[in-house]
Amino acid sequence: MVSLIIDDIRGQHRGMRLYVGSKRHWGNSVQLKNLAAGVAVGLASLVGCQSQEPSAVLDLSCAASAEGKAERRVCVDDIVSHMTLEQKVAQMIQGEIRDVTPQDVLEYGLGSVLNGGGAFPQENKYASVQDWVELADAYYSASVDTRGGGSGIPIIWGTDAV
Repeated sequence: MVSLIIDDIRGQHRGMRLYVGSKRHWGNSVQLKNLAAGVAVGLASLVGCQSQEPSAVLDLSCAASAEGKAERRVCVDDIVSHMTLEQKVAQMIQGEIRDVTPQDVLEYGLGSVLNGGGAFPQENKYASVQDWVELADAYYSASVDTRGGGSGIPIIWGTDAV
């Protein structure tokens, strides 16, 4: 797995990190240029995906009632057709819980968070079950809150564990 994390949380630019698998490496300029080129191509392909008239609040109600593959496909197509380009891009971003807060999810509309190896709520290795539940609830609440311009689609929580 390769991901680029831009450490600009809460306005404090700390640099860029390139994550490759489970090892962290500071990305050199060649790696970052190649990755940036790939991201640019990906984003350019999404330009045609911009909805004509993005709605302020997406109607996600069909997701709960769709039965069967065909109905789910129609539902997904309808939701995506009403999303802005920014919402679509944000849904593809997965932030690591050490680097992304629920406030960031609210502000940027991120689609996923990752609990990578060695990450804990408040960086506490001995976090209680209640701490984990509260963190998960905070990310969920932020993801469905559309005040920041997010899509309101519930966040996906990923865990990297052995």
